[in-house]
Amino acid sequence: MKSRLLLLLLLLPGCSPAINAELSLIDQSKRAVAAIDVSLKDRETIAQQDFDARRARLDAAFDADVANHANELSTQWVTDARNAYSTAIDALNDAKQKSQQAAQTDQDNLDAVKTALDELATLNQAQLNWAPFKETK
Repeated sequence: MKSRLLLLLLLLPGCSPAINAELSLIDQSKRAVAAIDVSLKDRETIAQQDFDARRARLDAAFDADVANHANELSTQWVTDARNAYSTAIDALNDAKQKSQQAAQTDQDNLDAVKTALDELATLNQAQLNWAPFKETK
């Protein structure tokens, strides 16, 4: 038993450089995660702008179609145009919802990575603080 304790005490100081290296890698990983976070938010903003532009073009096309047929609007034409417009809006809204769900999944995954890195850093820091022989820089 005493020999195991002595061996443990002899090996602990050697862990410090490895733990410091791990902490450095964790810090680099956190910076990478922060950059990905910014990228995801930028992509979400671009996607929202794209959906807004597509909706505006759809509205403008419908308005132009109605204006072009103003003199010959039959009940059947109005019904067909309204159904086509409604179908296009539904498809656009479905695509937007799926995009938002995917963005939320990406954000949730990134948040999980952040949490895991924070926990790993805490564990490594605890190991470093527990080591009886700390190396000085």
